[in-house]
Amino acid sequence: MDPLSAAFAAYLDTFSTTVTNSMEARRNLDVQAHVVEHGGYAIAYQHRLWKIRDDSVCADLRQDLERYSGCTKAAAAWFRETCSQMSSNPADHWSHAKFKTMYCNASVSYQPTIAAIEWSTPSEPDVLQSAREACSLARVAVLGDNTAEQRRRKAEACDHYEMLKGQSSIADQE
Repeated sequence: MDPLSAAFAAYLDTFSTTVTNSMEARRNLDVQAHVVEHGGYAIAYQHRLWKIRDDSVCADLRQDLERYSGCTKAAAAWFRETCSQMSSNPADHWSHAKFKTMYCNASVSYQPTIAAIEWSTPSEPDVLQSAREACSLARVAVLGDNTAEQRRRKAEACDHYEMLKGQSSIADQE
């Protein structure tokens, strides 16, 4: 191959790679991973096809329920703030519109995990305290294994606790 042909082939290869990479970036076909710092948390998440994958948000913290809950709440706040910031400061680049839409959609649709683990007070009657503990344990079990059977057990345990709590508050009023 003569030098002119080689130079032209290299130019075409570079140009086609740049065009292909630009087209792939616009479509966002591959999963993209990000980590941002917000609210004291390193919020890890992924997106594909310009949509945040909800199950990826803070997934690295799932084993620590309190930190996971805090991280998902911080992520929801970050999505809202990023949407607001991008809406107030428009830019001409094509990616700005894509990211703004993605974060604004996440700010509306993403549901953080709200969990609080606390010790029951010793003043509660033993039956009510046991029911509360059973409800709390069932909630944690659903977070670890979200099956229909675990959700049913949680509903039963928490319904029982709420019923006892209602009876206890009626007795306190009398």
